[in-house]
Amino acid sequence: MSRLGDGSHAAASGRSVHEHATVRFGGSFEGSPRSTEQLAPPRAAPSAAPPVRAGAPAASATNANFLKPGGGSKLLFNEAARQQLAPYAGAAGTTVHFTFGSSVMVDFVQNWLHFARRAALKPLLVGAADAALLSFCNNKSVPAAAISPDLDVWTYERKPAQEGVYQIKTQWAYFRHHDSDFLEMGLVKVAFLWELLVAGLNVLISDLDVVWLNGHWARWMAYGGAEPPLPEASLLAAADILVSTDELNAEADLAGRRPSHGSDLNTGVVFLRCTQGSKAMVQAWRQAMLGRKGDKHLNENVNDQSLFQGVVRGAELRGGELDELLRRSGAVDRLGLAEATSTRRVYRALGGPPCLPQERCAPSSFTFGTLPMRPFSGGHTWFNQNVQDMAGHEQPRNEPITVHFTFQFGDTGTYPHGKRQRAREAALWAVDPPEYFTEGVFVALDGPTYSEAEQAAVYARFPSWSPQRHMHMDAPQRQAVRDLLGLATAVGGIPVLPSLWCHCDRYWGFLKNCRFPMVPNMNLPFNCPQDALYDPTRWAAKGVRWREHTFLDNPNARPGVRVIRIANHHLRRLCRWLGSSQANANFNKLARYILTESSRYCPQEDMGGYGGGSFDWQNPFVAYNCTWGFHYPSPFPEGKAACSATGEQRERSSSAGGLLSSLLPPVNAAGEPLAGADGVNVAERPNSTTCPRIMLCDYNILPDGSMTKPIRWCNIEGYNGMKQDHLPATRAMLAKMPDGRCPYPPGDIPGMPGFDRRGHYIGA
Repeated sequence: MSRLGDGSHAAASGRSVHEHATVRFGGSFEGSPRSTEQLAPPRAAPSAAPPVRAGAPAASATNANFLKPGGGSKLLFNEAARQQLAPYAGAAGTTVHFTFGSSVMVDFVQNWLHFARRAALKPLLVGAADAALLSFCNNKSVPAAAISPDLDVWTYERKPAQEGVYQIKTQWAYFRHHDSDFLEMGLVKVAFLWELLVAGLNVLISDLDVVWLNGHWARWMAYGGAEPPLPEASLLAAADILVSTDELNAEADLAGRRPSHGSDLNTGVVFLRCTQGSKAMVQAWRQAMLGRKGDKHLNENVNDQSLFQGVVRGAELRGGELDELLRRSGAVDRLGLAEATSTRRVYRALGGPPCLPQERCAPSSFTFGTLPMRPFSGGHTWFNQNVQDMAGHEQPRNEPITVHFTFQFGDTGTYPHGKRQRAREAALWAVDPPEYFTEGVFVALDGPTYSEAEQAAVYARFPSWSPQRHMHMDAPQRQAVRDLLGLATAVGGIPVLPSLWCHCDRYWGFLKNCRFPMVPNMNLPFNCPQDALYDPTRWAAKGVRWREHTFLDNPNARPGVRVIRIANHHLRRLCRWLGSSQANANFNKLARYILTESSRYCPQEDMGGYGGGSFDWQNPFVAYNCTWGFHYPSPFPEGKAACSATGEQRERSSSAGGLLSSLLPPVNAAGEPLAGADGVNVAERPNSTTCPRIMLCDYNILPDGSMTKPIRWCNIEGYNGMKQDHLPATRAMLAKMPDGRCPYPPGDIPGMPGFDRRGHYIGA
């Protein structure tokens, strides 16, 4: 038994240093005999249409006994799985459509099943990582399997029967956000894949946050089916392993080479052909996970996908190697396409021994290729680039087949709120109850949140690279969301978010012309998802009821639903008064929290010292410069005279000229906006900027509505992580500046007034 290097893994997982994870499900399924050795043979299953056969005509047959107790498999199949898989036992080249997860993701399991069935994928199988998900599948007659209760997934050896059911013990409910447990979940996942492969099945595994739009997967993956591979897929359909990617550039993706800089392979969709090569890859993947056992440097970025990246790397096949690959698959008629520039490339890598360690066999190589980004789309390509509407989207080689909810913001340790919200916005969420569409009065905006004149004025002032375009155009949107929330609160209704627009892409790296550097031709602005501008976890934590901007177009929103529709110019004219000063104060406390987000936009065009030999993120003179958002809009007035005829009148910035009259609204000493006493004429913020040009912004709003730290305008004013050695120099500079603060960055040109290229203040 191998030993953990230290106690860090044990502390995280709740096990002692010398214990392994033993997957236990009590040895029985609901409605089945308690002893796993005495399971009744499966009942005769109804006849089923033959599945797509993948691979060469001589593909090995499925083990006819793998569903039976004692048949050699370490998987325990429930009754629904035995019925669905029984017709394929002993058949050659069967592909099982597989997903895997735990009970915290049960609604994503239901969503995956809904769309997989609608796409006519069959046979289906859910891998249950805990007893609660298995129980759900049993009760709903969902085909599911669990790992044998006596299998140690770390050693892959059987252990004596033990009491209880194995559960991954974690402080996180959503495993992706826990380091050691997500690695352990990877070992359980690989155990499923191994057992399905040794049973003679091809495996098409997709994550629970993948939606299948149709069943045209075989045109990219399989020979021998009703739908032959596309010419571009001539080599892919013969490779051992196929995997989706995070590639964002459609042109760079055409040849199917390894993803460009900033992207990589993504295990959201993986096809494993039942070959020695696939088995070699799975064992190499498993060994990579075992190699990190006990590593004190484990974090959420060390998981099955990141380790997959290190295993699936190799050299491109060329010349005679390509001919050999096609001949083995019986695709001699495709030999002329092997070297075509439009044919996606295939690679060879060295895997592990295609057997368990105790069986001993020589290592084997495997072939792999990448699935195209347009048919197998991710969160950025679908929601930001709108791949479904790109030119030629109706052609078979471009037709979207899956959507994977990646590149999103809003997951927590308890639930992936951002993924669910994106699915709802795209009408790709099928598990909301009927009352979600009928439970109240819905308050919706009729028309846009800003005018063409407002956008033209902002675009004329700020160049395309400047995040200030985005911040200024967000302000009227955020004000409209605030007012919809207010009106919904007043009438006891539920706000429907307006259609939101992003004028700069949200990226954790460095933007070029307000875009991901690898997608230079992406259209701006684009209709963006909620999590690009707001944190849906804040809304959920506060129990806010709201609906996505596409809600009223959803077929489930019945014609009889009650809706209040109001144009934005009328919404602006309503008095922002909820009946009492306390009601307004409570609303402001909520709005401050849920309408604030901390997101950075770092333009390469204004990077200062970044990239130079002297770069140091803790040095304010050479650290990079980012624009941060998003600030909540001006609060509702809390005075009793807010809507009276004698209330203080303040001019409201509603025209394009007013919008651009200043970069800063009336604020207090902490930089917080001042609310007008008049409930109609509110002194609005002209933009949603928090910290305008700084390495890290320490400003945020806490759940109780209070502020963390005041807004800083530039690196010289300080930020969390700045080395204290620089304080004497920064304080001396600030003493020379007007009011002891940096000049407010103009946003339309790089840099700030009075600073030289070294980041030193020299005066106006």
